[in-house]
Amino acid sequence: MQRTRAVWWRGVWPHGLVCGLLMTVLALFLRRWDAPVPLAAAVFCSPYCAVPGYLLARHFGVGVGVMTAAITAATGHVIVFAATVGYAAATQPWPKPWDWGLMGLLSLAVTFMLGMFFGRLGAALVRPPDVTLPPIR
Repeated sequence: MQRTRAVWWRGVWPHGLVCGLLMTVLALFLRRWDAPVPLAAAVFCSPYCAVPGYLLARHFGVGVGVMTAAITAATGHVIVFAATVGYAAATQPWPKPWDWGLMGLLSLAVTFMLGMFFGRLGAALVRPPDVTLPPIR
């Protein structure tokens, strides 16, 4: 139980908050696009998830690295969509914030899987231990 809590915590702090801030800043610059900007920001910033995937796979194994990277992507996704809902609530009429919140909820699984993918790529960079095979007789 303690290890699971540590994985969740490392996925949220500091990597998840950094990822969310990167996504929010990118969404701020892309706000004139026609595409759903927070979703585009989540997809563009998902390669960042290779960093926690690598860092934690180096010490705790590939599974922990992949899960932490997925939690990092999900945390960043929630942050960027919460910022979008807040911005829409302040500047747009009533149904628009609801639409953004629903879109964020429905696209969370896609961002989670992208985080897992890039976390696995980061974990693949960890050098495997040297294993010497016995000689063939």
